Amino acid sequence: MSRGQTSGKRAVPAGFRSNLFAKDSFVKNREILIPVSLNGKSMQRTTGLAFGVSLLMLMLILLVAGCTQPSTTPASTATPTATATPLVTAQATTTPAAVITTPAVNATLKTEMAALVGTLAKKINTGNISIIMKEGENSTAFMATLSQLREFKATDSRIAYIYALEQKNGTATFLVDTDHGTPNASKCAEVYTDAPTEMKNIITEPIVVGPYTDHWGTFVSAIAPLNMGSNSSVILVIDSRV
Repeated sequence: MSRGQTSGKRAVPAGFRSNLFAKDSFVKNREILIPVSLNGKSMQRTTGLAFGVSLLMLMLILLVAGCTQPSTTPASTATPTATATPLVTAQATTTPAAVITTPAVNATLKTEMAALVGTLAKKINTGNISIIMKEGENSTAFMATLSQLREFKATDSRIAYIYALEQKNGTATFLVDTDHGTPNASKCAEVYTDAPTEMKNIITEPIVVGPYTDHWGTFVSAIAPLNMGSNSSVILVIDSRV
């Protein structure tokens, strides 16, 4: 075929082939890139799935840890409930116990006081008492007896007062009192107006009276007769506050 003739196919210019080849390579490259892009999405999905699994496991751990915490709540609630019940019972038991023991303490005190007044009555110089009945508190007999009573009072802290009373015509009159010289003390020859009945009546042995209340307070008193002969009746009294 001569150069002036043309074939049935149009000739492709060289520059066009070059561009076509480039496009063909671009297509091939896109064919290569597509799987790479798909693989990246697959990796993202895999990473997201792993993160979701990790998050789910973390939530399960927190849930399990949270379930174990409430076990401390019953323990703290049970403690005050268990403690409160015995406290109320203990308080209820203490009150009757104190009431039961009080009479026993009084009985013991009365027994010991009766022994004290009986012992002191034997030591008193009744001759001095007779002088006091005649001369009053200005006599030396009064000061000697007062000193003796005060010395005995100092031996026992339970003793509040010690005094001698003359019983006559149903009344009791003070002769000597360990509280002599104080503002509220009884005076020699003063009538004991609110004396208990037992102190106005003649007795033959030590007795204990009270508790009773007069204008000096509330007392349990031990009383013993002094051997004054047949002409007069005098008793010795020891008071203890209650």
